[in-house]
Amino acid sequence: MKYRVEVVQTNVFYIEADSKERAREIATEDYIWDEAQTAPDSYNVHFNIEEQEDQDNRENDVYYIEDEPIYNHKLIENDDFEPNKECSQCDVEYTCWDCEAEQIRERYPDVRYTDSLEWVVPTK
Repeated sequence: MKYRVEVVQTNVFYIEADSKERAREIATEDYIWDEAQTAPDSYNVHFNIEEQEDQDNRENDVYYIEDEPIYNHKLIENDDFEPNKECSQCDVEYTCWDCEAEQIRERYPDVRYTDSLEWVVPTK
């Protein structure tokens, strides 16, 4: 048997901000998303496990964006992303989220980011 195991890690942060956009920016830039949280912030993990008939055929998977299913998409190729020397968040070995997302969108104009934190593109 082969199984598709989706590990869903959730961090919940309580952030004071002037807007939703600012709260998201603070969560992205100022917080570390791992299990080392102090109350009231929290971390949780759960698993979604599905039996797979053909593990190599991911093109038939259903992905979700804002809880809406999307079909006929596949994961992007595993690319290497270069740190941006002008970015204060990147360093020699690490590419920050914003710079990685920008490079992905340049390489894959039709890319979409799913609820399960994966980049997918339409199948041809």
